Amino acid sequence: MNQQDYLKYIDEHEEDFFHLILKKAGISTWLRNNLNDLVRLDETMICLWGMEGQWMPGQWIPFNEKMLPMISGMSTADQNKYKGVVEGRDQDDFFIIQHQVNRPDGLVKKCEVRIEVHSRDKNGVPLTMSGVNIDTTGLIALEQDAYFDQLTKIHNRIKLYEDYAQGIPVSPEQNGRLLLLLGLDYCKEINESKGHDVGDLALRAFAKSIFSNIRDNDELFRLGGDEFVVITSNVSRTIAYRLIERILLHISQVQRPVRLSGSIGAVYLTENVSLADALSLAENELNKVKNSDRGTYSLL
Repeated sequence: MNQQDYLKYIDEHEEDFFHLILKKAGISTWLRNNLNDLVRLDETMICLWGMEGQWMPGQWIPFNEKMLPMISGMSTADQNKYKGVVEGRDQDDFFIIQHQVNRPDGLVKKCEVRIEVHSRDKNGVPLTMSGVNIDTTGLIALEQDAYFDQLTKIHNRIKLYEDYAQGIPVSPEQNGRLLLLLGLDYCKEINESKGHDVGDLALRAFAKSIFSNIRDNDELFRLGGDEFVVITSNVSRTIAYRLIERILLHISQVQRPVRLSGSIGAVYLTENVSLADALSLAENELNKVKNSDRGTYSLL
């Protein structure tokens, strides 16, 4: 089919193409009769809910009986918004909420729902509403993938920089946050003598040991290569020494796939220091240790 014939075919089947595009994008629509608590769904909406063969496009479905039990994961704010509009206390005619759909086949789908009120009774209670559901499941998965290191399954440098930009640096040193830059000692030697598969296992074991010995509110990131970053909160110098020593002790106790050793360079985060500057300072401290006495630390 040449270009002219193809464009002519699109013109003649424009509605079908729009439906195809919406379906591929995971966009579905519905119309609700609030007076009778009934909802009509399009084909994509039925597929999203995993109800193919049970519900038909254009069929009126009892919302509270059939659909509501499959909805979960809505925030308190979204619940209050939805309830307020449906009960007529909130006169907003357009709003957006998020929830998840628990399908009969066990799959869980996450949705963004854009809802519009078309008519209300004399008390302001909606009579008719319509909505557009956007399947965000894949988008959320992509976002999560973007923030996690695929080898160690911990947060990566993208997440580190984003979190820092959103306000990680705080307060004076005595009650501040500490940045620990941790390096796996002899990583290059492990790769050369044991192979990269063993090197990967060593990095995983290194990350696992660090994660197991930081506190609940501390954050761990893989910066890249054999370097990892821990950002702590509310840490005095005394607590910092204890935390660092505990991390290094447990790293040294890891025997598989090889015996591990780690070094740490640490600096306090203050309000006027950029992440790049903090990492540079920590790198200097880490290099001091690696050039003199690996398996220990330096706190600036």
